[in-house]
Amino acid sequence: RMAECYGLLKANCELRFRFLRLALGAGWAGARDAAVDLATSQGRMKFTRPIYRALKTFDAALARETFTKHRSSYHPICSKMVAKDLEV
Repeated sequence: RMAECYGLLKANCELRFRFLRLALGAGWAGARDAAVDLATSQGRMKFTRPIYRALKTFDAALARETFTKHRSSYHPICSKMVAKDLEV
């Protein structure tokens, strides 16, 4: 409901990132697609590593599948660190 009332899934990257980490931690299934979109739409390690960690906690298979599909689009250092986090 918060996502609808405050538009948190359409907000700037900082707000979306913070909301999605909380939502995934709470197990809200509605955050799944938005989190994947955030993880794949930008490559900034500030957002990428923590969102993949949250995705791993929520659904490890989804996190690994998403990362392996988009791995080549990330900076090599970011890719290496996320791979380490996801144990890929």
